[in-house]
Amino acid sequence: MSKDLFGYGLGVLSGWIRDHSLVARCRRDRGRRSTQLPREITLAHQDADDLVVSILFRALAAFQRVLRQGKWDPDRGRSLRSFFITQCL
Repeated sequence: MSKDLFGYGLGVLSGWIRDHSLVARCRRDRGRRSTQLPREITLAHQDADDLVVSILFRALAAFQRVLRQGKWDPDRGRSLRSFFITQCL
């Protein structure tokens, strides 16, 4: 499962960095912390890849804790992938 989520997140987050929408998505999802975020992130390709991998490893650890605590409920309408991407943000 972790491998599948990592691959999925890699594609999603890489796309959001390329189209410069990652920061806006973070602002929407984590609005209370928006003053700590820059307006936009422009990174060299390798730096963007490093950032995505770092985000994914941290999100996977947090995601596993959240799952153990029973905070994801498939009956609430969110897919596991969608829930994971929220952890990434």
